[in-house]
Amino acid sequence: MIQKKPYQIIPKLIEQPTWGGNYISTFKGLGVGSDKKIGQSYELFGGSKLLLNTDQASFELYKNPPLEKDRYDIADGTTIYALASKYPLEVLGRATQNKFKRMPLLIKFTQSLGNSFQLHIKEKDANIRWKPKPESWYFFEDGLITFGLHKNTNINEYKNCCLFLNKAIQEIGDKVKKHELSFNDAHKNIVELTNLNNPHQYVNNHRVKKGFLVDLSGGGLHHSWEEDAKSLPLGNIVYEVQIDVDDNSSTLRSFDKGIMKKNGEIRTLSIEDYFQYVDTNPNYNDIKNAVRHQKGKRLLTTKNYCLDELVVKKQKKEYIEDSFVHLFIKSGSVVVSGPDGDVNLQRGASCFIPFCIKNYTLIPQTRTSTVLKTHILF
Repeated sequence: MIQKKPYQIIPKLIEQPTWGGNYISTFKGLGVGSDKKIGQSYELFGGSKLLLNTDQASFELYKNPPLEKDRYDIADGTTIYALASKYPLEVLGRATQNKFKRMPLLIKFTQSLGNSFQLHIKEKDANIRWKPKPESWYFFEDGLITFGLHKNTNINEYKNCCLFLNKAIQEIGDKVKKHELSFNDAHKNIVELTNLNNPHQYVNNHRVKKGFLVDLSGGGLHHSWEEDAKSLPLGNIVYEVQIDVDDNSSTLRSFDKGIMKKNGEIRTLSIEDYFQYVDTNPNYNDIKNAVRHQKGKRLLTTKNYCLDELVVKKQKKEYIEDSFVHLFIKSGSVVVSGPDGDVNLQRGASCFIPFCIKNYTLIPQTRTSTVLKTHILF
């Protein structure tokens, strides 16, 4: 039988030399990553590796996890996927197992500069090619994003701008491949083209504050992360909660910020599909309708997941409702105690609590600790 205890998660650190940093490794107090650019830490997904023991060797494995280039390279060892395959009802809960047949959530702790103009489709638009990808962002620091179409946007002009830029950048890339143009000159040309056509004029640009929470789970919404090296040197520090769907089947891109590899290769975009599925309703594109504010302990409720923020000043008992629970220590230090064992979690650490535990106890190790709790309500 599965042990009825919380399991500490070994973070899966993804190295991103072009846009990562050392915020994540510093926040977590890890022994790795200080000299590497870490872009993401996978806090929860089906392949999350679990610490079965709380001995010193296991602790060192947590403090010095291997750096990865791709989250799909699942390391040997006990994973949530392995446990759920053997004990699906005990690990996930009957409702989760019946609906998803797997661990459905992906939680990422991210440090990122800008990314592409993106869209995830609505659930009603799901098809063989594209799948919806509900997601929500919780900012740990000030950030810069685009969200929704500008209310005065002419959608045909925006589409033509994206098509023109994509074609022009492809032609520049072809010249680099043929050695007719240096990479540096190509980059200059791309910057000039982008500045001249300015696709940002068609979308809403927002500076957001630490603690900002936005829900994109409805789909059909344009979005991106932006960068400003002078005012936001850290980039965007985001705690992302989402349904785990492969990027290739869920992310539609209209503009990739002119990114080109040294060999002239550029990303293939999905411009026609992006404009087929983007919702142009001005109210739907107003960020005020997607911002979420804390009510009691609840930060966010969607049909696919809930996010709570627990302030722990004294020992408190928490109860499992409809699904497993994931905990992330945002500040302080907490012992999470279950019937068959405990874990002592420092800031930046995560643990997975199987459905079969039913209840667990949070015991603060500092005067005040803050815990992010993710679960599913049916």
